[in-house]
Amino acid sequence: AITVLALPELSIVEDDFRTCKGEVALKCETNGTNIQWSSSAENIAFSSPNTISTGAFSAEYGSFEVEVSASLNGCTNTDNATIYFYEQPEKPFAGDDQTVHLTSIVHLDGQYFGPGTTHWSVIEGNGLFDDAGALITDVVGFNLGDNIYVLTATNAICHASDTLRVNVNGLFIPTGFSPNGDGVNDTFEIKGIQNLAKAELHVFNRWGQMVFISEKYLGEWNGFNINNIELPDDTYFYELILDTDNYNGYVVLKR
Repeated sequence: AITVLALPELSIVEDDFRTCKGEVALKCETNGTNIQWSSSAENIAFSSPNTISTGAFSAEYGSFEVEVSASLNGCTNTDNATIYFYEQPEKPFAGDDQTVHLTSIVHLDGQYFGPGTTHWSVIEGNGLFDDAGALITDVVGFNLGDNIYVLTATNAICHASDTLRVNVNGLFIPTGFSPNGDGVNDTFEIKGIQNLAKAELHVFNRWGQMVFISEKYLGEWNGFNINNIELPDDTYFYELILDTDNYNGYVVLKR
């Protein structure tokens, strides 16, 4: 008589393992004994090669086959799976936070050195990227106030990201400046004015006499008058003529 013995039941709980860490947990289900995990890849090592559950480790990236075997009544069965070891991307650099005034375009200068690809996206506010897949790109269509963009590096299932805050303001006209040569507030700087086609500035003293004029003002008034004579500390009054609007106000000059 011929006795046919059944193979042990054996299956790896999953057959496709993907990891970003260099190690993965494996588990099989079987009614057999003499469990043995193995791999033809020399770089694969197992923490507990003779148990149902084991860790598989690799010092190299790539895809590798692993096999488990179990015996029952002298019969051996096997099952196999593929492990994918991916390199975890380093954190990219989205750039320093920016504060801009009266502009319709912002330049983004991301940095990343590593595997995979990068992608810009919006997590708060608004924005349309010229090329969301490029590290260096421009963004338009943002909101006034805070806009937060994220630069994500992706390598298969592995991700790393960094965020950038762009605060967008309208025209900012200061109420004072201190042209004392210390490099701080030395000129009457109107933030955002450089983005306008027309920006004409007239400055008057308290007696209504014009002391400064610029037909294309870019923030250069440093407290000297039309004749390049230093003006005294005082309150001055300005008329600012822009593309579509005019502003009138005062500015305190104090060294």
